[in-house]
Amino acid sequence: QDPERVQAAGKWLEEAQRSVNSWQIADSLLSRNVNYETSMFAAQTLRAKIQFHFFELPTSSHNSLRDSILAHMSSFFQVRSQRGVSMILTQLCLALADLVIYLSSWKHPLTDLLSTYGSHGE
Repeated sequence: QDPERVQAAGKWLEEAQRSVNSWQIADSLLSRNVNYETSMFAAQTLRAKIQFHFFELPTSSHNSLRDSILAHMSSFFQVRSQRGVSMILTQLCLALADLVIYLSSWKHPLTDLLSTYGSHGE
């Protein structure tokens, strides 16, 4: 591998993560679950966007972001035997934990999560 190309690709990916469009791109990539690397990048992007760029999202999008992360978690749990899925799920769980901090409209997140996932062993 050419180190210059790898460095250039890394720089491009970092810039892509900072883009306001990366919210939708990450969501789309997670929905497709093309391969481990792509899904991991998308999960890390969502986590970073929530941590550092949550202000970019209009309030009207907050609940749909939550619902999307929960849906991705459920989807990846169904294929948890695939290589690397546990690490993708970890990133999604961390993204959700970060989201709970910002999402004051979600009044009972732990109760909701336990009622949804507690009985399924997820």
